[in-house]
Amino acid sequence: AFRNNSNDMHVLGIDNIIVDELQDNNAKLESLNITPYSVAPANINIEGTVKNVGGNTITAMDITWTDGTNSYTDNLTGLNIASYTTYNFTHADQLSIPNPGNANISVTIDIVNSNVDPDMSNNTLSATTTVVNAIAVRRPLVETFTSSTCGPCAPANVTAEALFAQNTGKFTSIKYQADFPGTGDPYFTQEGGNRRSYYSINSVPRMEIDGGWDENGNNINQQVLDDYISVLTFVNLSATYSINIKTIEVDITIDPFESIQSNNLVVHAAIIEETTYNNVQNNGETQFEHVVKKMLPDDNGTSIPSLAGGQQSTLNLNYTFNGNYRLPANSTQPINHAIEHSVEDFSNLMVVVWVQDVVTKEVHQSAYATLSSIIPISYNCINNSCTDPLDGTGSYNTLASCEAICNTTSIEEEINKEQRIFPNPATDNIYIPNLKENTTIKILDINGLLVLETEYKDEKYINISSLSAGVYQIQFEGFDSIETRKLIKE
Repeated sequence: AFRNNSNDMHVLGIDNIIVDELQDNNAKLESLNITPYSVAPANINIEGTVKNVGGNTITAMDITWTDGTNSYTDNLTGLNIASYTTYNFTHADQLSIPNPGNANISVTIDIVNSNVDPDMSNNTLSATTTVVNAIAVRRPLVETFTSSTCGPCAPANVTAEALFAQNTGKFTSIKYQADFPGTGDPYFTQEGGNRRSYYSINSVPRMEIDGGWDENGNNINQQVLDDYISVLTFVNLSATYSINIKTIEVDITIDPFESIQSNNLVVHAAIIEETTYNNVQNNGETQFEHVVKKMLPDDNGTSIPSLAGGQQSTLNLNYTFNGNYRLPANSTQPINHAIEHSVEDFSNLMVVVWVQDVVTKEVHQSAYATLSSIIPISYNCINNSCTDPLDGTGSYNTLASCEAICNTTSIEEEINKEQRIFPNPATDNIYIPNLKENTTIKILDINGLLVLETEYKDEKYINISSLSAGVYQIQFEGFDSIETRKLIKE
């Protein structure tokens, strides 16, 4: 190695290793950090990272950006960027875009330490920023494929429900019960099987998030959920639904802020039962959340045209559950929706809607529908016969509970066997109207650990304010039975 009169360093090639000439004042524009999307009107910072690849410490430099029409130069002084270190800058002049549109920004380092940079080949970078009318709040769709005959599904569902309880309102969740392993879950439906084929799923537990994250359900965590929540979306989606005995009507509003050009968009709607108890098999689970009961009109959804920014569209869907309830022995005898249903409690039904590209599988937005009205199934016991008055005023909300009353001589005893919790989810207090005296109430966390215990005397309110937010089991232990219900603490 030797140094010449110009103070430039030259290194000779030794053993085929060549080191380029080191310039005194040489900066490299390494990266730009310009917000890709903003809401109009927008004032956008021009930011980036500079690396000193020269021999001298950089104390001053000029950075210029242009949008193709105007140029702005920021004379930075008082710097102290040593060789081969980096410096993050924010240009003094912002990019102002009053209305929706795009801008192509080019940024260049012009002058370094009052000299023209001797190597301009690495001094310029470009970026595009887009200003839109609005950016929607994304609610990822979590589709879980699970089964009550699948051992690993039990801990996966516990993990997921605990995570979901900590992120209420930030996502939507539905579960398809699978027809394997073994004879599979009794609440398997052919529509759920078709969704499994759509995602080429051959194992459970399995989870799809927005049609993109495809992994074992045990792998979901807060970071995974946050990553999908942070993905930009330009579609607002809302829906309401009503329950009239066994008819579910759904009104959906799609509000795109920007255009989505695709001929493959569909709106999916799934009627789910918030909690089911009857499909217990051999994996230890005793309750199952957000089980899909019917898709509207089916698993193909409803095709819609490309979305035009600023143009709302609406969709009305409805479905009437046919026949009576049946609990299949297993998945080999699935429900035939034409003549029967597997809904345990119609007042416990919810609706999830989402917009999906059926080719790319991308879910653009999802939402829980809001219940607008309900006329529940109800029965009166008249002359030892159960009859639905069709206006929701009956004394019993299931045929089984009514028939139990009609066939017993102790009506109050049967009524008191069914424990209900209000409200649920709850924050501070829960009310249990049918508590019997000397009933022991135990609340257990998702790991089965006892976190609260009390014995009912004459107060039907229980204070749960000391519990952390999450999903719990609440057990009622009497002289002749033990009942278990799900409790959600917000």
